[in-house]
Amino acid sequence: MKRTIFIAGFAALLMTAACAPSEQSENAAAKQIVGRMFEAFNRHDAIALAALYSEDAVVITPESCEPTIGRESIAQSYQTLFDQVPGVQDTVQDMIAENGQVAVGFVASGQIDGAAFELPIAAILTIENGLIIRDIGYFNSDQDISCD
Repeated sequence: MKRTIFIAGFAALLMTAACAPSEQSENAAAKQIVGRMFEAFNRHDAIALAALYSEDAVVITPESCEPTIGRESIAQSYQTLFDQVPGVQDTVQDMIAENGQVAVGFVASGQIDGAAFELPIAAILTIENGLIIRDIGYFNSDQDISCD
């Protein structure tokens, strides 16, 4: 009986050890994709940024009444931001990956109409097959947005 319990416990330990590196590498790969996203953002490279998203990716942010859907629309959205806020930069402060999802906390900073700003943002990104399929941002921009 003790031998059976020992073997079962040892087998479970081996399976956990065998699964852990794969899961760790998947989490590391997801974090790397999100890291490349921020690098492209800080270069203001909307095309490289959008290439990290799937063809039918969905981006949801508080300043938009409707989700941005699709790689082309995502590229246009980022390019519009870069044109409107030419000095905008993101500084990542925290990033956690688990099961194909990455939670990231960062601060967007720059100037709008000569006034400096810093905007704390949190985002949850879902990665599938090496691409971002969903990007949900959370922040308070203190803007009144009507979606009627």
